[in-house]
Amino acid sequence: MRQKRKPAVPQGRRQFDEDFNREAVQMLLDGHTAGSIVDRLGLSSTTILYRWKRKQLARSGPVASSLDASIKELEA
Repeated sequence: MRQKRKPAVPQGRRQFDEDFNREAVQMLLDGHTAGSIVDRLGLSSTTILYRWKRKQLARSGPVASSLDASIKELEA
């Protein structure tokens, strides 16, 4: 007698808390590549990491934005 296969349960979207987001963005600001962070943390793509960074900088205000611009200038 064959057993019936259970239907696949959809995984749904993973939820990440603010601390996780903050630590991931901090890794990016510390100089790790977005690709290496995505691989290490098991994220789906770099897009989510850059979205978290943009939100974090927006909440931090103009000082953080100018600091980010200075970092980009130094890297270039």
